[in-house]
Amino acid sequence: MWRRLTLLGVLLGLLAVLVLPLQAKPPKPPSAPPSGPGLIAFNDGVGVAVMNPDGTARTRVATLFNAGSVLPVWSHMFSDGTVKLFWRESNLSPLMVVNVFPQIGVPTAVLDVDVPALGDFNLAPSVIREDGTETVRICYHKTIPNPDGPARGDIKIIQLVYDPQSGAFTVDPDTAPLFIEAASGVHYWNAEFSPEGTWIAFQRDELGDSAIWVVKSDGTAPPVLVADAPGFGDGGPTWSPDGTRLAFASNRDARQNQVGDIYIAALNPDMSVQSIERKTNSTRIVEGFLSWSPADANGEQICYGSVAVWGYWPMGKVMLSTGQQYDLGYGAFPTWSRMDLPKLPW
Repeated sequence: MWRRLTLLGVLLGLLAVLVLPLQAKPPKPPSAPPSGPGLIAFNDGVGVAVMNPDGTARTRVATLFNAGSVLPVWSHMFSDGTVKLFWRESNLSPLMVVNVFPQIGVPTAVLDVDVPALGDFNLAPSVIREDGTETVRICYHKTIPNPDGPARGDIKIIQLVYDPQSGAFTVDPDTAPLFIEAASGVHYWNAEFSPEGTWIAFQRDELGDSAIWVVKSDGTAPPVLVADAPGFGDGGPTWSPDGTRLAFASNRDARQNQVGDIYIAALNPDMSVQSIERKTNSTRIVEGFLSWSPADANGEQICYGSVAVWGYWPMGKVMLSTGQQYDLGYGAFPTWSRMDLPKLPW
């Protein structure tokens, strides 16, 4: 009998060795994550949520019917002291907004016509007008059909007017939309305003090749190339808080079992490149959807999203001073607030 039990134990042990790894979650970076300034918004698979920079106090601010590709975007602080999150639920839904600070509010619709592309838009800092209202610009990808050839993807900029008294947004009737035009077959994606709003960084895609470019947000100058590694992919640019650097994800140094890393491009005032430095050495995930933390005395950080591994969508962040990576739990499309905010729960 003991022989039978021993044989059964061996068989169960072999089964565990073969089966359990298939059910295991992907490996996580070591150590508990440190905190940092502000808050991080993300898609928790059910809706839009926020959390502290150490991954604690995950709080859902909107439950959605179709949360799959929702990417939340932070506003700056408006003159009424509110900080908001914007998102779209699908290509047929309006642009939505919800107050996050000083208290979590109820989501409302902002735009219902020609709204920004799903998960691919960004806001510039608002400007207070003489009448007490504020203007805020949104840049986003706009596909332009071409009956005689391939479509192109321009950057479109529209201006909204925010009324702090009513909390409502309207399209500015006195400002025409601005298009930064791409060539036929070329698409400008993942556009992001610089901190002061004078430049836009974006990902230029053509025939499977992607590169990082910047352009004046008033369209008065041609785009400037920042990073390109032919045959590889550079994407997801995000600005440093002082506007002098761009972080992006790339597989340009891909090795066996490594599919992506974070790079930092140091820029001159004219946006020419001083240097490009690799900041991570990851072997577990593709790092994309980058978002830079606000300025902080304890060191700069970048949060990122990842391609699903074993059915999970891991998020993480990296301390730029050391290259150390930390796990932020599961979710997608993390994005850091533009300024420091009190930690949750309030």
